[in-house]
Amino acid sequence: MLRIKGVELRMISQGYHFDENGKKFIRIFAALDFYKVQIKIIPKKTMHIKSISPNFPYNITKDWVEIEFRHSDVPNTPFAVESYIDERCKEVWFT
Repeated sequence: MLRIKGVELRMISQGYHFDENGKKFIRIFAALDFYKVQIKIIPKKTMHIKSISPNFPYNITKDWVEIEFRHSDVPNTPFAVESYIDERCKEVWFT
């Protein structure tokens, strides 16, 4: 029988995402079959979210806006995961 250890989420990256709406602090976690992206909510600012999909894929907690997506949701091409994360981060901004 195959034993797989360490299937929990692990942080693979963190830093600032820059776009036309300013900068946001993000963290990226990975597991065996999915990714989780967290965008830090800026206190005392108004949060805006424009979702590209009809179902609202965001989970809003006290300090973070979170989105989870499976590896199979992203095409298997170079830089596809980075492009997907970039597009999702552009959908959230603060004023």
